Amino acid sequence: MTLLENLESQGVSVEFHCRDGHCGACRSTLVSGSVNYSNFPMAYLKDGEILLCCSKSEKEIVIKNL
Repeated sequence: MTLLENLESQGVSVEFHCRDGHCGACRSTLVSGSVNYSNFPMAYLKDGEILLCCSKSEKEIVIKNL
């Protein structure tokens, strides 16, 4: 389950326009923990940024900017 799918299942509203890493609308800051991508996103990411639509957490994480 991607982070976006997980947040949606918990009733958290997240801005997004795709589910495959192209647009960057769901860009968030990874405060702690780590994520992985099945396919690396095509949107430009700065250090510490992740895309919720196509990332999965490897363990407990903390994110901000939802």
